Amino acid sequence: MDTKLKNNNKKLWITTILVSVAAMVGFISFYPYFNNRVKQQYVLPQEREDFLDALYQFNYVTYLNMQVAEQEKHIAYDELYLSYLETVMETNSGANGAVYSTRSDTQLPYDVADQKSAIKEYFNQCEEKFSRYASNIDYCVIDKKTEEINKNTETEIENLYFEKSDVSSNYAFYVMMQFDENGNLYYVTAKSENADTVRKYLSAFTDGNLPPADNYFYWKQNQGNLYVDSKQNLKWVEMGVSGPTDACFIYACTAEQLSVLEVVSSAIYTDYQGEWEQYAAYLEAGAGNVYALFLLVIAVLALVLPYILKYRPDQCSVFRLHLEISIPAIFIWMSAVAQYIVSIVAMTNTGFEARALAREWGIAQQPAQIIVMVAGGALQVIIFGIWFMLVSSFVGMWKMGIWSFIKERCLIGHLFGYGKKYIKKSYYYLMRADLGGNMMKRIRNIVIANFFILALISLCWVYGWFLLVPYSLVLFFIIRKSVKKIQEQYGQLLEATGRIAQGELDAEITGDFGVFQAFQEELVDIQQGFKMAVKEEVKSQQMKTELITNVSHDLKTPLTAIITYVDLLKDEKITPEEQKEYIETLERKSLRLKVLIEDLFEISKANSDNVTLNIVNVDIISLMKQVRNELSDKIEESGLLFRWNLPEEKIVLSLDSQKTYRIFENLYNNILNYAMKGTRVYIDAVKTEKGIRIELKNISCEELQVDSDYLTERFVRGDSARNTEGSGLGLAIARSFTELQKGTLTTQVDGDLFKVILEWQ
Repeated sequence: MDTKLKNNNKKLWITTILVSVAAMVGFISFYPYFNNRVKQQYVLPQEREDFLDALYQFNYVTYLNMQVAEQEKHIAYDELYLSYLETVMETNSGANGAVYSTRSDTQLPYDVADQKSAIKEYFNQCEEKFSRYASNIDYCVIDKKTEEINKNTETEIENLYFEKSDVSSNYAFYVMMQFDENGNLYYVTAKSENADTVRKYLSAFTDGNLPPADNYFYWKQNQGNLYVDSKQNLKWVEMGVSGPTDACFIYACTAEQLSVLEVVSSAIYTDYQGEWEQYAAYLEAGAGNVYALFLLVIAVLALVLPYILKYRPDQCSVFRLHLEISIPAIFIWMSAVAQYIVSIVAMTNTGFEARALAREWGIAQQPAQIIVMVAGGALQVIIFGIWFMLVSSFVGMWKMGIWSFIKERCLIGHLFGYGKKYIKKSYYYLMRADLGGNMMKRIRNIVIANFFILALISLCWVYGWFLLVPYSLVLFFIIRKSVKKIQEQYGQLLEATGRIAQGELDAEITGDFGVFQAFQEELVDIQQGFKMAVKEEVKSQQMKTELITNVSHDLKTPLTAIITYVDLLKDEKITPEEQKEYIETLERKSLRLKVLIEDLFEISKANSDNVTLNIVNVDIISLMKQVRNELSDKIEESGLLFRWNLPEEKIVLSLDSQKTYRIFENLYNNILNYAMKGTRVYIDAVKTEKGIRIELKNISCEELQVDSDYLTERFVRGDSARNTEGSGLGLAIARSFTELQKGTLTTQVDGDLFKVILEWQ
């Protein structure tokens, strides 16, 4: 099945590419036809109105530059070209009820000042245009009174005016404009393919009009203004713009300059107009119609080829488009993309893009044209390929049936299914909310979603009521269902709590608790905590029983011996040697009883927090050595091999020296009492980042049959036969004193290896 699908997709893509490439080649073959028809109506860049407007505006800039050079001082545009006419209209006419601004005779009215600012901006725009065009145009300004010449070229372009020699052959285009002593344009001559059109257009400025520019309309419609001066005279101020006086202007371009000029003018000033003219020309030449014809041919091939070549577009996910996508896309390809295709044809045929690319990248014209052709061809392959895919998505419609095809390919039907899933997901999102957490985000999301729904309904104006009713019903049923679900979950929570309250600590707490999920987890933790507490309580009770038994046994044994030997001493027949032996035994048993009582008293105080600590700075290493020295006799007699690994440096901690001494004394005695003879004992101390870690390791002489943690409980010995002299409280006292001083004492048993670990921070 996979092999068939791969073969189908491969055949489909190969067909699409071949058809697209063939359509591209065929469409490009019409380029010469389009070009021949466009040449009949294309307007040259130098003959466009916007360029001729710019040439006329250049007169103001070049004439000002010449005057500045002649007079050798700065001259503003308004000083040279603006004129004012101020007339008294009526004396004291300001009293007629009209409201005017009162100003002095030396000030211009407010509106006239704005007009002056606008016309200044107009001249600035003229200068900006000139600065961008000047490097691609030869120009010459001639003062007809003084015959002074200002030009930017070494060519004798001024001879066009003086008629001393014919230099017109050097230029493919030129315009000459002459102004009289009043600043009026009275003579225009031009050389161009349509010279009459150029002359007629420029001659229209002889009436004193200016070419349009930004903000010029404001000045144009407000040439005069009334105001009242300080003497209450009503005056009329009228503005005017005069052209250059007694001057001749020549602007010329060689063929090479014209090619650059086309790029500059289109890119800077006539971008929209130039592209629109090109598009309109190629559209009238039939480029749009030919594109439509190719779309029709490709559409027929897309519908017929699947039955000829035996492939199925519907088995490829890329070609199985929804109708909401394919139908609008088809209209876009027939309209908007058609305009784009015509624009590609125009930019390629005119060479505009190639010249712009060559200028920007610094390459020759021919490679640039090849790049533009390749890029345009690639775009056409993509456009025709997508069109082939769009039409192919309708293959099989008649076989499936129109209604079935619509149901299968209509996105709205799928969105309805997605909508149901979204509602369920939203419902689950709401029902799984953690009441113990931050609910603000969920509340915000719900409110925002409801806002957008109501906003969409409100866009329907009064018809929104027809949507509001079903929306309210749906919302009601969702809320009712949610409340019922929460009630069920609340009932489960109460039931689980009741079972725990009745002591069913092994009862399983399962099920969907929804918004009470956090409570379910807490109940499970409480259940486990209760079970642990009960276990500890049972253990504590067992320990109390064992404590009573052990205390009774340990106290009874020496006490019984004392009573026995006291009775023996009462016998008058005993010899002095026997009496001495009995007294020694009594002393030993009394001391044994004393030790038991003292240890019991110490552990009782420690567990009841009645111990008073005298905290001082203690060198723990020196203290360990001190205890070792005190027990040196016992250590030598024990037959054990002690290995001490202690730091040489001091480790000072805040501890009770007496209690700490007792800790190490008990631990050392524990080793001496319970370690196997002839074995090694390791006592290691390591300085940590915040304190010390001490380990004591020995091999037990008896098999340890109890848990390691159990060994630190009261009256517990490693030898269950209780055949040693220990009280069973040594490790318990050591642990209690350690914990009272914010330390930890833990024990580990690995076979016969017994380890005690002490840590202080």
